[in-house]
Amino acid sequence: ACTPTVSAVMTEPNSSSPPQAGATTSSAQAPTPSISKLLRMLQDVGKPTPADNTPDGLSELHTHLIGMGNHKFWCHEVLFDPNVTPRTEQFEELLEGISEQETSRIDRDVLDCMPLVWYTKAQRFFSREKVCLCFQGLRKVVQDLNDVNLEEWVQVATANPMSVHAHLLKRTFPKTNYSEGLKDLLRCDATAKVELSLDLVLPLEILVKALACSEEPGEAMKQAAVEELLCVDAKTEVRPPFRHFLVWNAKEQKLQVKYGVQLTAIKDIHMRMVEEKDDRLVAFRASLYNCFTMLSQSGELPEHVDLLPFHGSFTPEFDPRRFDLKRAISAQRLDILGFLLKHTLHRYCISKPPITYVEYSIGGSLARHWCQEVLMWPHPKYERLRKEYIKPPSYYAFKSLPPGSNIDYKFLAAFARNKVSLRGYTTQKQFVEFLEAQPFVAINAMQTAIAKKGTMFLAAEKALEKLETSMQDSPFFDPEKNETGQLGFAHWVVGIDLVGDELGYPYCPFVTTPFTKFVGKMSKYNSRFGVRLHCAENVPVIEPTHPGYRGFVAHMFIVVLGIGFLANKQYRLRLGHGVAFPYILEQYPASSSDQLRPIDVVVQNLKGIFENALQNTTVYVELNPTSNRMLLRMKACDFMRRVIHAKGGTIYSKLHPVISTDDDGVVPIEGCKAGHPHHISVAAEICDLITTKEIVPTRQRSAQASPIISHETHLNCVINNSLDARFWPPGDQSHKENTKDTPNSEYVALLPFLSTEDPLKKGCKPFITWPKFTSTDDQMEAHHYGQDSVAPTSSSQLSPGRQTVLLPQQTDEFLHLL
Repeated sequence: ACTPTVSAVMTEPNSSSPPQAGATTSSAQAPTPSISKLLRMLQDVGKPTPADNTPDGLSELHTHLIGMGNHKFWCHEVLFDPNVTPRTEQFEELLEGISEQETSRIDRDVLDCMPLVWYTKAQRFFSREKVCLCFQGLRKVVQDLNDVNLEEWVQVATANPMSVHAHLLKRTFPKTNYSEGLKDLLRCDATAKVELSLDLVLPLEILVKALACSEEPGEAMKQAAVEELLCVDAKTEVRPPFRHFLVWNAKEQKLQVKYGVQLTAIKDIHMRMVEEKDDRLVAFRASLYNCFTMLSQSGELPEHVDLLPFHGSFTPEFDPRRFDLKRAISAQRLDILGFLLKHTLHRYCISKPPITYVEYSIGGSLARHWCQEVLMWPHPKYERLRKEYIKPPSYYAFKSLPPGSNIDYKFLAAFARNKVSLRGYTTQKQFVEFLEAQPFVAINAMQTAIAKKGTMFLAAEKALEKLETSMQDSPFFDPEKNETGQLGFAHWVVGIDLVGDELGYPYCPFVTTPFTKFVGKMSKYNSRFGVRLHCAENVPVIEPTHPGYRGFVAHMFIVVLGIGFLANKQYRLRLGHGVAFPYILEQYPASSSDQLRPIDVVVQNLKGIFENALQNTTVYVELNPTSNRMLLRMKACDFMRRVIHAKGGTIYSKLHPVISTDDDGVVPIEGCKAGHPHHISVAAEICDLITTKEIVPTRQRSAQASPIISHETHLNCVINNSLDARFWPPGDQSHKENTKDTPNSEYVALLPFLSTEDPLKKGCKPFITWPKFTSTDDQMEAHHYGQDSVAPTSSSQLSPGRQTVLLPQQTDEFLHLL
C-alpha cells in the first residue's frame, strides 16, 4: 500500500478482448470519419481502426484541478511514496549535508522535495540548494530560540536583500519588525515549543473536516475523535504526535505555525499496523481514503445505500471534506499541485478514445505567479522555453505522457459564490432563511447589482483585481511565440467560473462592471473567452403548496437573472449541472388564474427571461451523470434525459448537452459499467450513456426535431457540442470576432422588476407575453435598495385585466400576504 500503484482502469486495452456490440450506423447520414473512429473506440474494444482517420478526441470541460486524483493517487502515489514525500529524518540528513557541504550526504531526490520559494524580482524560484541552506539556518534559530539574539540574526540574515532569508521574512512579516514578528510567531503557544518541519504537516483543523469529526463538542473531543480514526496511541509514542510546527506555506509564500501531525508519524502508524496485522488496518485505510474520494465506510466503491448520506450534502460531504486535505498538502508542497496536474493529463492520454482538451477550474492560485509557474511544468515545451528556471522534481518522471500524446489544457478562473455582502448576513443558514422569508427583497438585491448599484460583490471584485494585476508580468507563456505577460495569460486562462455550494447563494458577481470589462478585455486576445456558471445544482426543490416554495422560486429567479444578463451580452455561456430547471420551467401555478399569487407571476417571468436568454446566445449545459447521481437529492437524471431527448420546439431543445465528469477523483469514476479497461473519465461516462441507451450512436433526425438536438440524440451531436463549447479556438487560432456588447441599461430596461413602467411602452422586446392584471385600488409604493416598486395591497386586487407590471414591496403586510 506504500508503493505507487496504477488503477486497473488506467491500463491499456487488451487487443484480444472481444468487441462489444454497437449500434449500427444510419445509412441516411453516417458519422464523419473522425466521429466514426471515436465510436469504435467507445464500443468496439478489439476492432482495429483505420490509422489515417485521426480522431479529434474527447473534451473534459467540467472539472476542478484540486478535486482531481482519487484516493489511490493521493494515498499510494503521494502520501505513502517515499520519492514524493520523504520522511522527516531524510530532510534532517539533507540539511546537515548541505550545512557541512558533504555532497555524499545530499540526496538529490529529497532535495527536489524542498519547499518552493518564489524570487519575485527575477520572476522564478530560488534554487533548491539556497532554500536548503536558508532552512538549515532557520532550524537552528527555532531549536535555540531562547539562546539566540533574534535581532542580530535577522540583521545578518537580511544583509543581502536578495537572499532567501530576506524574502521569507519580508513575505511573512510585510508590516512588522522581522525579529518581533518571528518571536511572536514562534511563541504563539506559551505552553508548547514550536518545531520546524519540512515534512508535510496535516493540520488538526483540516483533519477534523476530512474525517467528519466536526460535530464533536470542544477541541479536545475533536482531536480525540481524529486520533481514534487514525489509530494514534499517544501513550505509546515518545512524543505526542500532535504538536506545533513551523511550516512554509508555498501557496501563500509565508511562514505559518500549524498544530497537527507530521506525515512521517502517519506512515509509522500504518507500517506498525501492517507488521502487527492489526485488525484496525481496514478502518484506518477507509478513513484516510474517504478524505479524498466519496467511498463507502469500508473504503470501497459506494453502493446505492452508501450514496444516501451524500444526497443534498454538497457541504460538507463534497467540499470541504474531500477538498481541504488536498488543499493543505498542495499549499505546503506546491510541486505536488503540478504532479497532480501531470497525473490527470497522463490519465486522459491513456484513455481510449483519448481526452485531448481539458479546462480545469482553479481558484486563487491563478492570481499567484509562483502557482502559474508550477501549472506550466507538465507542458512539453516548458523545459525548452524555461532553461533558466529550476526543473520540476525528479519524481515527475513517474507520470511521463505516452509517446505521441497530444493534449491541450487550459484554466478557468474560479470565483467563490458565497463571497456576498448582503444585509449583514454571514452564514449559509442566514442566506437560506433570507431567501425564504424575503424572496422579493433578495430578487431586488440582485437586480440592484445588475443596475450597477450597491456593494454586494466587493469580495469577488477584489479577487478579480488580484487576478488582473497578476496578468501584467505573468510568467505564463505563449508556447508558440514564447511571449509572457497578458498574451501568455490569455493563452492559458480562457474563461471565468462561478463555483461553490449554491444553497443560499444564487447571486452571480459576473454582472458587475469590473467583470464585464474583464471579459471584454480577454475577448480581444481570445474570441472564445467564456463564462461558466454552476447553477440549479444544490437547490432544495419545494412544491408550490409548501410555504418554502417562494424561497425556491426566488433562488431560481435570481439564477436566471444572471443567465439572462450574460446571454444578453452574447457571451459564450456554459451552465454546469442545471438539474433543478425542470422543477421550475415545468411548474404551473398552484392556484386558479383569478387567484394568481405574486410568486406565480415571478415564475412566469422567470420562464420568459430564460427563453429569451436561449434566443440571444448559444447555451451549453454540462451534464455530469455520476456526480449528479451521487450528490443531488432530486432526480438528477430527469434533466439530463430532457436535454438529451429534447423534442423540437421545446425549451430543452435550445440547450446544447455536453458530457463531463465534475471532479473525476472526488467522485469515483473507475471505469465504465461494461468493464472496458480503457474507458476513463469522459469516455466512461459516454459509454455508460450508450449502454443505457441515453445516447444513440447514429443520427436519427425527424422532421419536427430541433436542428441542434434530434429526438434521439446521437453521439455525433454530443461530441461536436463539446468541440463547439470549448473556450479556446481549435488550432490555437485566436482572432477577434464582432461580438455584441450590449449596454447594461438595455438589459435593465427589459427587467420586469426594475421599473414601474410597462416595458412594452418603451418599445423594448418583452421576455414573454405578460400576464394581464389590474388593481381596483391604488397601488402602494415601496423603496428597495434605492429603487421604486409597486405592489398590490391585498390578494383581491390580483385579477385579470389590463396589462401592468406588478412589483412587491418590503412591508409586513405584503410579506404576510405571501
